Amino acid sequence: MFRLSCCGRGMLLVLCLALCGCFPGGEAQMDEQKNPYFLAGKERAAELDYKGAIEAFEKALEANPHSAQAHFELAVLYEQHSDQKEDDYVSAMYHYSQAIKLRPNDYPADNARQRLASCKRELVKAEALAPVAQNLMRELDKLKEENHLLHYPLDCVQLQSRRAATNRNEVAAATLLSAPRLTNGPPSPSRPSSSDAGLARDRQTPTAPAAGARTHTVKPGETLYSIARQYRVKLESLTSANPSLDAKRMKIGQLINLPPT
Repeated sequence: MFRLSCCGRGMLLVLCLALCGCFPGGEAQMDEQKNPYFLAGKERAAELDYKGAIEAFEKALEANPHSAQAHFELAVLYEQHSDQKEDDYVSAMYHYSQAIKLRPNDYPADNARQRLASCKRELVKAEALAPVAQNLMRELDKLKEENHLLHYPLDCVQLQSRRAATNRNEVAAATLLSAPRLTNGPPSPSRPSSSDAGLARDRQTPTAPAAGARTHTVKPGETLYSIARQYRVKLESLTSANPSLDAKRMKIGQLINLPPT
């Protein structure tokens, strides 16, 4: 009876160790993969929901911190599907190292060692390029500042020029409106005064417009060139449409023939 009891105790101890997962092997790996969070992570990774897969594998590790499989799957996600590469390479290296530490002589240790070396190379490469990127950003900021400083005086000159042109036009219009008429009295119906006749000539078009022809009434500050630009016609065409027009003596209110489009 005593020997039987000892054998029974030995078998019971072996059974307890097996149930606790102290013997590495296929059964322990299968237990890891039965974790519901582990299964959810695999499903989300297959659906390309990498963020959801990372969250699921992290929960799987909270439930079982000794899951080498969960560490390996999480490391792969951090390495291959990340936005902030440097930080995620560090996270991937940590989880690869944990997978190797938990199962050094079994899967996925060999794969984890290869991926760990690759992460180290990429991290070194990123650190080597970081100063270059920083210098480029500083040069870009400097160029932007210089460009702003160059445009500021030009904007001031253009603003002053527009204000001066507006003031000149306002003064010219006010002078024209306040100028007295050189007449000796109200013109008779049958014989208009010479000044009224001259003003009437100025307000008429240089040539009588044809039926349906377009005309433009001269406004303060306008030139023949500005009128051509306004209607997008050539200056030569506008001049040809007004052969008797003196461009230097245009008057406000004068009618200008526009060339056909």
